[in-house]
Amino acid sequence: MRRRYLDHIHAEICLALDRRVSRYDLWLALWDLGGDPDDLSPEQARRFVETGLDPLLREEGVRLGRWARRRLAGRILRFDPRFPTPEERLSSPPVAATAPAPRRRRSSLPPRDPNQPSCRRAISSR
Repeated sequence: MRRRYLDHIHAEICLALDRRVSRYDLWLALWDLGGDPDDLSPEQARRFVETGLDPLLREEGVRLGRWARRRLAGRILRFDPRFPTPEERLSSPPVAATAPAPRRRRSSLPPRDPNQPSCRRAISSR
């Protein structure tokens, strides 16, 4: 799970700004706040959103509106590194589907007694 928070924060900021942001500048901003960018915790990501996001955006020369910034913060904070993101799911190779087991026909008749001859046996033995 190393660097997943950093990758996610970088992707979300780039999408919100509709342009590429330097990963190194983001790394430095996270480092300046006392977080380890290679192994971020949810608390460090929250601290970055609360105090480090606005200076980073100012440094990039971009200003997000109030709702866009709130939406960006929500996307960053909702991230859970335990689960794959949709893009990670789509980029992974498909799992080979196994063939389902053949269905058994269910009859409404009671099970046949193996000791009793079947109709075919009875007819052929005559």
